[in-house]
Amino acid sequence: MCRMIIALGRVETGRLIDDLIVIAEGKNELHEKNPYYGKLKHSDGWGLAYLDENDKWIIYKSVKPIYEDGNIHKLKNIKTNAVILHVRKATNGIKSLSNTQPLFFKDISGEFLFAHNGSIKDEIDEKTRFLLDGNSDTVLWFNKIISERIENKKWEIEKNLSSLKEFTSANFFLVTPEKVIVGEYYKKDPEYHTMKLLKENESIIISSEVLPCLEDRSWEKIENKTLIKIQL
Repeated sequence: MCRMIIALGRVETGRLIDDLIVIAEGKNELHEKNPYYGKLKHSDGWGLAYLDENDKWIIYKSVKPIYEDGNIHKLKNIKTNAVILHVRKATNGIKSLSNTQPLFFKDISGEFLFAHNGSIKDEIDEKTRFLLDGNSDTVLWFNKIISERIENKKWEIEKNLSSLKEFTSANFFLVTPEKVIVGEYYKKDPEYHTMKLLKENESIIISSEVLPCLEDRSWEKIENKTLIKIQL
């Protein structure tokens, strides 16, 4: 189980980090997993990835909870037009940097990032693990997605999602050199797993929860079994 944010366009990294801290502490929204404020904390590591001035992804990860990370003050000053943030509540796989998201993969065609919210219990072929370190369900799933792309010379996200049988949620952000693909695909706990989208001021934000600093804006709930593609 996780909470995640992707922001494109006019990005205020500091405000996003401040809001994610509140979310990670379970002090933002009430839902099936967090029936009272502070019940559910996402304390098993966190990560941030952002595009630098050379259009290269810079990644920071920590196994500390975001609200206990002493490096936060430095990260709040990042200037970028694209950022992904993720906090983890481990349900599968050990607490480690390899299992902390966003996940990163690079080949001759460019750089790829992946973030996921949910638990996938389907058995995934172990041979795909050669692409990435880590042992979480997210790592294995991303390995499978990348392997299918390499084998078939194209993304087959819809086919991959429809093949899943045992899972709570397969919500994800997939960043490729050309576009961002956002998927919402869950089986249970709709309040917890429904992502929200905000478009305004030449920016797009998609988040697991409405951000406290922007709670008065016109957020849209993303429908289940939806894929959104955004050109970079």
